[in-house]
Amino acid sequence: MAIFFIYEKYKKIILLNSILSIFTLTAFSQPYYTIDISNQSYSIKENFLKMGSNFAPNGNTLSYNNRYLTKNGKPWFPIMGEMHFGRTNYLDWESSILKMKACGIEIISTYIIWNFHEVNEGAFDWTANNDLTTFLQLCKKHNMFVWLRIGPWSHAEIRYGGFPDWLINKKLALRTNDTAYLHYTKRFIKEQAKQVTGLLFKEGGPVIGVQIENELDFKKEADFKHMLTLKKQAIDAGFDVPFYSAFEQGVDSQNEFLYTIGGYPDSPWNQGTKKLFKTLYFIKPLEKDSDIGADLFGKRDSIITNIHPKIGAEIAGGLQSTYHRRIVTTPLDIAAAAVTRVAGGLNGLGYYMFHGGINPVGANNTLEETRLTGYPNDLARIDYDFHAPITSMGVTDNAYNELKLLHLFIKDFGTELAQCKAFFPKQMIKTHNSNDTVQVGVRIHDNAGFIFLNNYQRNIQLPAVENVQIHLLQSSGTIEHIPTSSFIFPANSYLILPYNLKLETAVLKYATAQPLCKLKNGKNNTYVFFSDELSEFLFTNVAAIESSQSVVRVNMENDTARIQIPKNKSAFFKVITKDKKAFEVILLTKAEALKANKIVSSDKEYLILADATVYQNDEIINFEKLDQKPLVRFDVYPEIDFNVLDNNIVFQKIGYKNNFWGYSIKPKNSIAIAKAHVEKLSNNVPLETMQQSQDSIITVYSKSKRFITNQPGSLHQYKFLDLPNQVKYNISFDIGNNDLVKDWIAKFNYQGDVLALYNASNQLVYDQYMDKGSCDIRLGYIIKGKKSLMAQVLPMKLENNIYVEDAYQQPRREAWTKAAINSIYMLPIYNYKLAIKN
Repeated sequence: MAIFFIYEKYKKIILLNSILSIFTLTAFSQPYYTIDISNQSYSIKENFLKMGSNFAPNGNTLSYNNRYLTKNGKPWFPIMGEMHFGRTNYLDWESSILKMKACGIEIISTYIIWNFHEVNEGAFDWTANNDLTTFLQLCKKHNMFVWLRIGPWSHAEIRYGGFPDWLINKKLALRTNDTAYLHYTKRFIKEQAKQVTGLLFKEGGPVIGVQIENELDFKKEADFKHMLTLKKQAIDAGFDVPFYSAFEQGVDSQNEFLYTIGGYPDSPWNQGTKKLFKTLYFIKPLEKDSDIGADLFGKRDSIITNIHPKIGAEIAGGLQSTYHRRIVTTPLDIAAAAVTRVAGGLNGLGYYMFHGGINPVGANNTLEETRLTGYPNDLARIDYDFHAPITSMGVTDNAYNELKLLHLFIKDFGTELAQCKAFFPKQMIKTHNSNDTVQVGVRIHDNAGFIFLNNYQRNIQLPAVENVQIHLLQSSGTIEHIPTSSFIFPANSYLILPYNLKLETAVLKYATAQPLCKLKNGKNNTYVFFSDELSEFLFTNVAAIESSQSVVRVNMENDTARIQIPKNKSAFFKVITKDKKAFEVILLTKAEALKANKIVSSDKEYLILADATVYQNDEIINFEKLDQKPLVRFDVYPEIDFNVLDNNIVFQKIGYKNNFWGYSIKPKNSIAIAKAHVEKLSNNVPLETMQQSQDSIITVYSKSKRFITNQPGSLHQYKFLDLPNQVKYNISFDIGNNDLVKDWIAKFNYQGDVLALYNASNQLVYDQYMDKGSCDIRLGYIIKGKKSLMAQVLPMKLENNIYVEDAYQQPRREAWTKAAINSIYMLPIYNYKLAIKN
């Protein structure tokens, strides 16, 4: 140590810090946590793509550069979610749009599926669920952008990828520049354009983007020319929009289409039936999912070579079960995959699907993708729930709240995030089962940004990891340690940490809590974080920290404040900066954050923590709850004055705690209940007749080149047909009327292979491949005023080669070979409305 004393004081300190940093790096840290962020510069390239009009009448603009999209000249990190208007009940469009908006979705992407609209050649249907114009008008009403996926080929797990049967029967050279084929694509695109008149961005409407085709790899010259022809048909028809996109990279250096990216945590289209371990949860330089389309076209190259801004179109919002792969995703499966894509450099999220759907039924058939129609997969005939954050029945699932944590963060910090360059350790983790390290990446711009950590892998239980500390190598040669002391990273979790984040005139050097959102409330802004672990905030340029809570432990040294909050505690404190400005910090537990909703009124922003789905329609706040218990409790910060809009509810203020005001809502009177009556029906058809029916179905199926004997696909039909080993039920419903109950969900707890529901005309109205033991149907969607259904349950053959998730393997072996409905549990969808007083 004597060597240091030959230097002046300041030189001693610099050298000592440098040597200690190097010593710490080499002796105590793992290389997986060391990231060189010294070169943060990058060049911006603009106006290199052939896009359309990007000015709106109100002066708003949309554009792009090689790094990110822009809105009104500022970096923009958009969040897009897929909702197929043609697969969604039009009576529920508005509430679904508002739920998507409440979750942070800014753009709704939607296919215009050809065989929904032109079942018979030349006769177009744009009514009811097919009414594109009304759907777009609702999006405009609620300030939601729309990205149309106009085809002509969509895929979308629909029959012939959306091509109508009559088009298939013409035996044309589809998806080429064949003159006869182009005649029909031109007509279809023109018909779409008519529905969009007055609703383009340049006209003050919501339509900002158009995707041409889907999954067409246009690296070959002929395919590129076809894409150009379809784009010209769209422009000639009137589709003049800020962005044209494709779901493939195309030829090198193509400048006609934005390239959009996908990534799924599993592949239900994969022809194998073993457990998959995909690299989607690795934090690494951004790649595309080479498995997308592999069932039709084989494995793709995962390398991204173009310089387009990296935006997503098919980041998984869930996954649809196929007959041979019964996929059930968890909220962490979905959210962790989105976080790792953002960590890898993605600058726009696009989920497929965000809202599940119901396939329409044709005049004489169903429209699902099947092996019989030349595809490698058998999909359920009607069910397209996709295990999405908003289900096919229009109610929110657990992934909705998990994703909202990420979306609220991006909405408030996306401008900074979009500018951040992605950095990774020189030595990255390349194993799915890393028990002693955590995946890490950093996004930085002007030496400020965010640190991403992931300790989650689908199909693997990862333990907590000790001694986690990130080492950032600066351009000065020094190393900064985040946090200053190592910490234990929890099992099966992910985390986003702020780094050198400017909050007003203070700098948050780091926090071991994740940013959730920012509230602008007219006085002091409020920054909201969440964590279940020991939380530490390190601020500089502050004069004082104020808090009346004993859990907030403060250590001040000069202009630096270190604040610590114990595990599993929420907290509130105020930061006073050196120039006498102030802002507030709220720390929530993750359980509280999962209830968080951001509400805006008169340019003020509020946080509502509710045990219900909360969505806003101007000044009216909707509280929707799927539960037997009608009571809704919620907390608000800062305080809001509400007007009660319905005399049938009891609304109470129930207290004040940790700076939040608590409220409750419940019905004034008891709610009329609903009951399901289940009657098992006898099989009156001779077994020989049922066997002949099954044999005839298998004979038809076996004509497919892709038919596999131990993966036969479902035997249930569009028109009811008695089949061997079936169990049939008549199900009738007594439904009580009450204005506070929006609808009823019937939760079928059953065992077997397939559940099929038929109406009084013996026509299929809903079906599901068994994947987790239950099926939820919304009575207002399925029975449509009728009071009864017939259910057909078919058993699963144990010898069938079908992938089932680990959690359901044992029930499958013990029970799914027997067909039965065990119970039907009725759940009301309560809906309460309050108005904000201004």
